Amino acid sequence: MNSSKSVDVVIPCYNGAKFIERCIKSVLAQTSPINKIIFVDDGSTDNSLSIILKLQEESASIQVITQDNQGLAAARNKGVSFSDAAFISFLDVDDYWLPRKIENQINLVESDTSDHRVAIASNYFDESGSNRRRGITNHNHRLISPESLLTYRCVVPGSGSSALIPRLILDQVGLFNEELRYGEDLDLWIRIAQDFQWLISAERDVVIYSNPDGIQARKMDAINAFERDSLKILERYRKYLSNITYFVMKSYIYSISIRSLSGQRSFALRDFLHLTVGLFYSLSIKIDRKYL
Repeated sequence: MNSSKSVDVVIPCYNGAKFIERCIKSVLAQTSPINKIIFVDDGSTDNSLSIILKLQEESASIQVITQDNQGLAAARNKGVSFSDAAFISFLDVDDYWLPRKIENQINLVESDTSDHRVAIASNYFDESGSNRRRGITNHNHRLISPESLLTYRCVVPGSGSSALIPRLILDQVGLFNEELRYGEDLDLWIRIAQDFQWLISAERDVVIYSNPDGIQARKMDAINAFERDSLKILERYRKYLSNITYFVMKSYIYSISIRSLSGQRSFALRDFLHLTVGLFYSLSIKIDRKYL
């Protein structure tokens, strides 16, 4: 393993050709040196591989790994297996970092005086087209706990593209759950939160791209997978929730599916109940975050 401050960056990619150069250059432009950029091509069918191989010729820090399409969790896990740094940071290929992201996070680690190891996350920007707006902000005093993560009242800002995690933590809690199509990052964050404290940097150093092909596209198979995997995670960590909170969160997950699939399936009384509870919970989250 390299020095106690060394950082490897794992970038999974599936058909991300139009984003690769911006993503890679944002890592190369970091004010804190990067040990390795581990790029995992997850069976892309566009020209992603040719683009990254060309960039590799310009930087010896880029390591390219290819595999058949196995999904985001598997690609991230494959990248981790090739890492030998003290810290691992993940970056989705359609997102990018501002230059001081890693430096600010390393400084945050060094400023922590507690005895336990920590995982840290930046606040972030949300970008759609040419517009960039502030993403969800969690202040330092907010507790990232299993319960707060499960109820969406506290999130890892920027999720997979913002976390900088000590390799020792991943060795202890495990990697991403490859059985999950959605929520694989949330599942890992909950496992980390069970034993470790998150530190949150004040800076917004991560830019998240709003993908128009995501769940908002209302594709039936995507919505079904979101509902299935979200309920799996809720059930797996149910011990952290009261019975009423568990019911509310189940209703909230159902309500997202119902709203996303409006007009594509019959609307039953059960759906009305879940939608009503879910909408009230959505409002409560907005009220809560207003005062963060």
